[in-house]
Amino acid sequence: MRKLLVALLVLTTVQAAAAQERRRSPDGGGLPSLQYSPGTPDLPLTGSWMGAMTRTGAGAFPVAVNIDFANGKYEGASSIAPGMMSQHANSRATGKTLRWEEESGMGVLVYTARMVTNDSIAGTVTLRDAKPNDPNATQGSFTLVRAKPPQGRSRNE
Repeated sequence: MRKLLVALLVLTTVQAAAAQERRRSPDGGGLPSLQYSPGTPDLPLTGSWMGAMTRTGAGAFPVAVNIDFANGKYEGASSIAPGMMSQHANSRATGKTLRWEEESGMGVLVYTARMVTNDSIAGTVTLRDAKPNDPNATQGSFTLVRAKPPQGRSRNE
């Protein structure tokens, strides 16, 4: 029952953030996108994920994340707007938790994502080497749900 409630909360948050972003976007776009990845059944963190993120100084905004496993390691990319993509670096998994880094104009952002259910992830983001009590230090959280395959494709393709 608890997993169902968490999944419903994640889905509601994602839908509200996506609707909010569409309203804010002056050009009618605004939703991030990455090429769909179905994931690998025996590696549950892999695949395409959509959700919402909040960070210091910003409201909720949509985010798309692809997580893949190749050459014995996790790889991936994140997008917070159309045409904007950040590659994951130094990805490592421990159980159902994945940690990765992304370069940003502020420095290195460190993400920690934990599977809540088979189709949802929750996590945090922090600015590496941020000074204590720095008002400009980025920190935040995100919730993701497994993306649906494009029309005409199944998750197993």
